Amino acid sequence: MATRLRMNLISLTRSSFLKQHLGVAGQESADTEALQQELRDMRQRCGLLAEENKDLKNRLQRYEPTQEDGAAE
Repeated sequence: MATRLRMNLISLTRSSFLKQHLGVAGQESADTEALQQELRDMRQRCGLLAEENKDLKNRLQRYEPTQEDGAAE
């Protein structure tokens, strides 16, 4: 009798586990997709900021004297 009760309990536990995790699968997929999209957006923004930074550094060099021009004096 104890063995049968233990087997039923194990079966119930497995069933509850599967229901709990299978029920969340759709939500997990949506969360994963949202995070992947956010990652793509951030990478694109990072690339744009890197370009802007490069442009600003180039513009700054026009206004700052170089060491050869006497900045060290």
